[in-house]
Amino acid sequence: MHFIAMLAFNLPQPVTYNLLITLLSANLLILGLTILSVLFDQYLAAQSAREEILQESDKHFRMLIREMPVGVLLLTPDFKIIVSNQAAIALLGITDSQVLELGLVLQEDGTPFTPENLPMQQVLATCQPVHHVTIGINCALSQTPRWLLVNADPQLSAEGMVERIVCTFSNITPAKQAESALRLSEAREREKATQLSVALQKLKKTQAKLVQTEKMFSLGQLVAGVAHEINNPVNFIYGNLTYVSEYASNLLELVHLYQQHYPYPTPDIQQQTEAIELDFLKQDLPKLLESMKIGTERIRQIVLSLKNFSRYDEAEMKLVDIHQGIDNTLLILGHRLKAIGDNTRIEVIKDYGDLPFVECYPGQINQVFMNILSNGIDALEEARTKEQKTAEKKAQLSYQSDRQFPCIWIRTLWNSDLYSPQRAIDKRQPSPADYENETDSILISIADNGSGMTAAIRKQLFDPFFTTKSVGKGTGLGLAISYQIIVEKHG
Repeated sequence: MHFIAMLAFNLPQPVTYNLLITLLSANLLILGLTILSVLFDQYLAAQSAREEILQESDKHFRMLIREMPVGVLLLTPDFKIIVSNQAAIALLGITDSQVLELGLVLQEDGTPFTPENLPMQQVLATCQPVHHVTIGINCALSQTPRWLLVNADPQLSAEGMVERIVCTFSNITPAKQAESALRLSEAREREKATQLSVALQKLKKTQAKLVQTEKMFSLGQLVAGVAHEINNPVNFIYGNLTYVSEYASNLLELVHLYQQHYPYPTPDIQQQTEAIELDFLKQDLPKLLESMKIGTERIRQIVLSLKNFSRYDEAEMKLVDIHQGIDNTLLILGHRLKAIGDNTRIEVIKDYGDLPFVECYPGQINQVFMNILSNGIDALEEARTKEQKTAEKKAQLSYQSDRQFPCIWIRTLWNSDLYSPQRAIDKRQPSPADYENETDSILISIADNGSGMTAAIRKQLFDPFFTTKSVGKGTGLGLAISYQIIVEKHG
């Protein structure tokens, strides 16, 4: 504050007009200077107070962002960094002096950001905030981009111009990596599923062709080869389903945690949650993965049965489980045993004896089972079509019941339990002539309750090219080949 003293005195001579004007002007000048001095002092005091407030505000701002878990940068309109916290430096993976040397900035699809599309540039151009922008930066300490979720907000002057830009960002690299891994896994699974579908279609067409022509030796070779090719992708899918389930569970748990800790999502997140039906997805995804697991287990069982059935590479006689061969054949024919349309299913009744391992040609024996069981199924289908199920046309084995639905009976016996098929029909005890010189043999009996056959047809049963089936359905080679395998190879 300035103090000015004024002195009044008497002049010895009379005051002239000019002198009076001069004195008054001097007094007014002194008064004006006094007022200006007071106003200047007030301005300096206000400016000092404002600077103190700004300094205190800046100090408070720096302390606040220093404790924030997200990265914060305070930028000038020319993008010079005024303030940065340690979280920002850690997330960017560089030192404070390197903040302006980030290098290439990537968009979410991996392409570089153009300068005008950067969030800070958009804020400067529009004076509006820009939120939820995903960017990737190439860090000096990492060979892969680090992904950040960025928000940029302007601080405007009284004139509406951008004075500063507050940029906040958080690290979403783990989520992006998990998302990328899930996409890659899904792509691999889709590719394997496509390969499996193609392989199964090839197998189906191959089986249909070979069943029609009854070239069972070729069937064994092709089935074993295709089964081997199917087994690899199936095992790959089956082995990875556990990891896919674990990854999906982890992602769903992460979403649940986000919902717990951030119960009020942004409108964009809420809209996307409703669009993808997140609640339904969380319930349905585990069920979907479980159904895939069950499906692959079923395919593995079928592949194993196909491999056991074919045994095309076993050219030598070996000890095998006959019951396993029958069961594998039934599994392959399972689609023909199921109910289709108005037709009821075909029931298979097994009456297995206590058989030892049998020395034989496994692949050829399985072909015999396939031929006989296929003929039995054909006979039952023909009987159902003609609706001829009279008592005299049914098989009259002692173990047949009065069931009215289609049935196939399979019975196995060994040594003292042996009986001949003719003896079963005649209901008589076996005679020594039935199995003369048979000291170590087994009997496999397969019967059905179809319409049966006449004596004339029975005489020609094993003649090559003899068939009662329609053109294109049978060649008459199935039982002829079976007879050759049993009599000539295993006589």
